[in-house]
Amino acid sequence: MAKKASNLVSEGFNVLKIKLGENVDLDLERLEEINGAFGDRIKLRIDANQGWSRTEALLFMSQLDRENVQFVEQPIAADDLEGMRYLRDNAGVPILADESVHGPESALGLIRRGAADFLNIKLSKCGGF
Repeated sequence: MAKKASNLVSEGFNVLKIKLGENVDLDLERLEEINGAFGDRIKLRIDANQGWSRTEALLFMSQLDRENVQFVEQPIAADDLEGMRYLRDNAGVPILADESVHGPESALGLIRRGAADFLNIKLSKCGGF
């Protein structure tokens, strides 16, 4: 993963979206390698694809370098809005809801619960314009 990131940075990219969520220990190792190679020269967007439990997400997010991580996308199950709110309140890293957003009602529910800092709205998933 660090090699692929290096190739992208050499092509001029300065913001990378890193797909994680398989195994929190391996995810931390991968992120450490990328941070070791680039430090704060690039910004990272982490996408866990609902792959962590609340505990794993909190562990991962508490160890992030907040200088270069812009947000963590969908760290836990899409329907665990209470867990999303808990992470937002306690992890200190902005959260982007993705799979949790299916249309206006779910977006409003996330906002009302304070479960995310950002919403990713996929027009095709929401029925288009």
